[in-house]
Amino acid sequence: MNSYTEKKKEYNHGLGMLKIWMAFEVVYLHTGGPFSIWMISAVPVFMTLSFLLATRGLIADPIRRLKRLVIPYLFWCVTNYIVLGIMGMLIPDMPASTMRGFISQIVCGTSDNDAGQLWFLNNLILLSLLVLLLYRAFGKKSAMIMMTVLGVLCVIYENTGMDFTIQGRVNTDPNAWFLTGLVMLPEMIPFAALGLILFETGVLTLLEKKRYLSIATATVFTASWIVCFIIEKLFKDTGKRLVT
Repeated sequence: MNSYTEKKKEYNHGLGMLKIWMAFEVVYLHTGGPFSIWMISAVPVFMTLSFLLATRGLIADPIRRLKRLVIPYLFWCVTNYIVLGIMGMLIPDMPASTMRGFISQIVCGTSDNDAGQLWFLNNLILLSLLVLLLYRAFGKKSAMIMMTVLGVLCVIYENTGMDFTIQGRVNTDPNAWFLTGLVMLPEMIPFAALGLILFETGVLTLLEKKRYLSIATATVFTASWIVCFIIEKLFKDTGKRLVT
């Protein structure tokens, strides 16, 4: 039997609680309300959970897993293109969607007239393809090592100020803004690698057996991201001073 064959599991209350809290963070962060700046753990946690929970299915049945990602992604890209096209025709001074923007939306997750939130799903699809390729080409042990090394390199890249320089150029250049989604990839790779490591080291199995233990784990996990954010901010501030 394939070791990655999916098995029906009982609902995990701890991970369910974590997902609910992260969903709240996403919504509240975009309101700009009091203390919303601290609601920054949702995207990293969702990326980590994606590979913690879905690697088994990705390896066992990649077509099924990728269909669950690609079909909604393409649906919203097309919907965005159609809706913005109609609004551009009906509302004065509102730029209409273009075929160039539509293509960049699909390829990069963002465009010059876009549904910018789709960058996460774009990154998740690309990283899922990368993990699948590494597993098929090199085996699970080598794939985990490669993803870990890549994650460490991305952390170094992020905290030396290099990503600040590149993101600044992309965000301020009207001709390059559509690359914003791809520029986020180095920030997501470490969290994808973390999810993969947690899966391969048996953490998921432990959480499945100790369902209520995962509630405490989820609480600690969420709080840890705030600490990571503070540390990262200190490193980035130092990096900005080094490159300016």
